[in-house]
Parts: sequence; C-alpha cells; structure tokens
Amino acid sequence: MGLKTSIIIVKKAAQIEPKQLLQELGFKKLSKKEDATFENSFDYLLNTIYIGYYKDNLIIYDWKNVENVIKNENSNFEKILTNKFPNSEICFLQLVSTINFAGYKIIDNGKVIRKRISYGEGTNVVDEFGEILNEEKEIYKNLVLTPDGEKMYVFNDEEATEEEVGEEFALKICSRYFGVPLDEADELLYNTKFMVYKRNWWKFW
Repeated sequence: MGLKTSIIIVKKAAQIEPKQLLQELGFKKLSKKEDATFENSFDYLLNTIYIGYYKDNLIIYDWKNVENVIKNENSNFEKILTNKFPNSEICFLQLVSTINFAGYKIIDNGKVIRKRISYGEGTNVVDEFGEILNEEKEIYKNLVLTPDGEKMYVFNDEEATEEEVGEEFALKICSRYFGVPLDEADELLYNTKFMVYKRNWWKFW
C-alpha cells in the first residue's frame, strides 16, 4: 500500500484541550472515536482527525487542510493556525509514497522559512523555497549532476531521482521535532495514544 500520512506539527505548543482547539481551528460537528496510537493514521483518512502531544509538540493528522496549505499560497486554514500559534514553528507535511508525492511547508513566527514539494507521478518536479535545513543536508550531500545535467542522488552506489528521494526528505524533516525520522519514531507511532475524531462536516473560515 505504501506510506500515507498528512500531519501538522506545532513545535513546543502550549497544551490546549484537543476538542476545544479543533473547534477553534474551524472543525465542526466532530464525533469522538476510540483513542488510537499514531501508526493507525498511516493511511488516506479524509474525514478522520488525530490529535495529541508528543515531546511537547502538538500533532494533528488531517488530510484536506494540510493538502491545501502545502499546495496553495493563501490558505485560510494556514492563517487560522498561525494566528493561533503566532510565535511557534509549524510544519505541514504530507506524504503519499505510492505516487512519490512528498511535501512539507515550515512556518516560523508567521513566515514561511522552508517549503519542499516533490509532486511525483513521474514528473520528477520539485518545488522549493527557503534555505536548506540541517535535517535535509545529510540527504543533499548525496546529490550529483549527471553528464546531461539531470539531478540524481547516490546512496551506496544506487541512484535515485528527485521524486524517488522525496519520501526520505519528508521522513527526515520530522527529526527536527521528534529527534528521529518519522518512520523511526517508535515511541510516537506505537506507544503514544491520540484522540480520534470523525469529521462529519468541515469548513474553512
């Protein structure tokens, strides 16, 4: 099936009652479901919200809003969230490994400091903004140019295209908040319970 996830990370966020926070962010008519560990969110769950805290970071799984923020410059939801946490670093991240889509946008103190989107589906197109972050440098050091000018990444003598390495970037950027890449964050994935809500109807403010 491949890895699918769509998350918001608010670094060192103040603790707020989860349902109250979701309502303040514009989520309406939520029905509470059984709490679950975060590994259960690794799928395309359009109307399901996971919310919880890990290492003092607020984490929200939500598909549509994250997609809109990453792909658009003027998302209402982005404005709502940055107004709620004006002095925090916020990361929006979405990954669909089956089509090699991997994107993230990082906002600090209300300003976008980094964006990287690999659109996948055979396009080999990457949209980037901002300075390369420390978490990305370990991957970028493997970047080479082929004789015809194409960008390739070489890992242990194996080559990977821009879109093939997008998942690696997305997982690695999570070490900025969790200390390790997302797929290695076992305590978060398997031992941390999140509140789960079913979204019966949603809107943007």
